[in-house]
Amino acid sequence: MDDMSAADAGAADVGSSVLVLDHVGDVALTLNSDTLSWEPLHADAHHNDGSDCLGFKLVPKVETQINFADAYAVELIGWGVIHESRRLLGLQYEMMYRFTVHGIQRSKAQPSLRVPAVYTFGHKSLRTCQMWVNQIDLFLSKQVCRPKNLLVFVHPLSGKGNGCKTWETVAPIFSRAKVKTKVLVTQWAGHAFDVASSLTDAELNEYDGLVAVGGDGLFNEILNGLLGLRHFPYPPTPSDSVLTAEDDQAAVGTSGKDEACCPLLPTSTGNGSGPLNPGNISVMGNL
Repeated sequence: MDDMSAADAGAADVGSSVLVLDHVGDVALTLNSDTLSWEPLHADAHHNDGSDCLGFKLVPKVETQINFADAYAVELIGWGVIHESRRLLGLQYEMMYRFTVHGIQRSKAQPSLRVPAVYTFGHKSLRTCQMWVNQIDLFLSKQVCRPKNLLVFVHPLSGKGNGCKTWETVAPIFSRAKVKTKVLVTQWAGHAFDVASSLTDAELNEYDGLVAVGGDGLFNEILNGLLGLRHFPYPPTPSDSVLTAEDDQAAVGTSGKDEACCPLLPTSTGNGSGPLNPGNISVMGNL
């Protein structure tokens, strides 16, 4: 077995190597600051639109790169099977050391959706695989503005009662991406609102974001809880700003002119109600 410490592997510079991509075959794997790319080395792979027979596609188009902006994890998975190209008839495979790059890509059937993308590479040398894992992980760590700590609200009854199952499906993505998650499964109506409205600024600053696993109702609960806690009334009118009777009569005489200039600003009407107090203005609507 080719043994190597992680520190020594991380110090090595990989750049470009020949590896085997699962279900594709030999590829020249190249690393740059933005992209991990690979070029198939077998001759028929250069026809990258997929083989066809009488107009029917026999094999899918082979992807040749993944941007680091779309990748979120790389992991060494040890010794195991790497399959040969799908173009070759029969079940053919090799045993070697492997590592997997995890990312997302646009769905070919529904381009508006993002779906998981998994690329498994193999090599006979454990040292080579470890070097690639360390180098790719280094580039992934340089991706800025990625969350590291999230508070997750899960509505167990959403999606016909599949809320918890939905979270269990996506939870491994956060785990592989080394994102810490604190999960709260709501127990009663308004539970998410109660929790969100009780969070202090210091507690919120511990998280890079809040995640709602549920429908619009759960999202609105969380949002209203956050906004409601931070909504403060207008300050009271200063005592030295009270109008005299003469000022009030003057305001009546000029009210028509004021309305013509700013029709959306209310003014005194001279009926003895006194000046407008900003503290009486209320904002209606569902925040």
